[in-house]
Amino acid sequence: MYASQIHRILSRDRYASRYFIGVFPSDEIPPPKECTTLFINTETRDQEGSHWLAMHIKDKKTLEFFYSYGFPPEMYGVHISKYAEQLTNVKWNKKSI
Repeated sequence: MYASQIHRILSRDRYASRYFIGVFPSDEIPPPKECTTLFINTETRDQEGSHWLAMHIKDKKTLEFFYSYGFPPEMYGVHISKYAEQLTNVKWNKKSI
């Protein structure tokens, strides 16, 4: 799925559009902001894209992280790992789906 497709779907969804701020490569993730949802590609801007993951910043301390393999953020490269380190309470799905 392309970034434009993800953006179009989430922007049009009545519930998701309230929180969704965009789709980003791993090296261009915007600073954490409360009550926001973003989709991140595991690759950087200069690479072809690879896998998508979702993040929801619940509050100033809490990151809810989702990736279908069920691994923590540090498994997805330096950019995603450093982003997660900015928040003190990181939750992720622990089961692969």
